Amino acid sequence: MTDNQARAARRAGTSRQITPAGDGHVVRMSRRYAAPAADVWEAWTNPERTARWLGALSGELREGGEALLVMTEDVKVPCRITACDPPRRLAVTWRHPGEPESAAEIRLRPDGDGTVLELEHARLRAGDAAGYGYGWEDFLDRLAALLAGDDPGAVSWEESQRVLKPLWDAALG
Repeated sequence: MTDNQARAARRAGTSRQITPAGDGHVVRMSRRYAAPAADVWEAWTNPERTARWLGALSGELREGGEALLVMTEDVKVPCRITACDPPRRLAVTWRHPGEPESAAEIRLRPDGDGTVLELEHARLRAGDAAGYGYGWEDFLDRLAALLAGDDPGAVSWEESQRVLKPLWDAALG
């Protein structure tokens, strides 16, 4: 199986949705991982693992804590942890550079021998929602690679944009 075929297989069960809510939009997606919830949780909250697929994470990683996610040299995202219920739920407020504050949440639930991850990112500007959709889905591909023991760095951002951008543009309607 090629890398592209493997990524397509991982994405096959991903749900994608963008809906208006209040004065913004909400991006929702879910994906099943062939890993226990504790492993998926740790991949989101252990800075050594998070650095491999999402970015360098530091700070007070607890409810009420402040954290910093450094995705690139130019993209440093301050976060405030608003809910932390291991290994089920993690919610943060998020301030991406040049954007208003938004709110992201992951929920994990066991599913047989795996875990279903539901991701919701709310209070997004309409013009940003589809970009957040395919951006998050690219990161979920990287997370899948990490959980499978593969190299998250091998996931191509350009390939993700080519494949995922039209799907998320269609979800925006």
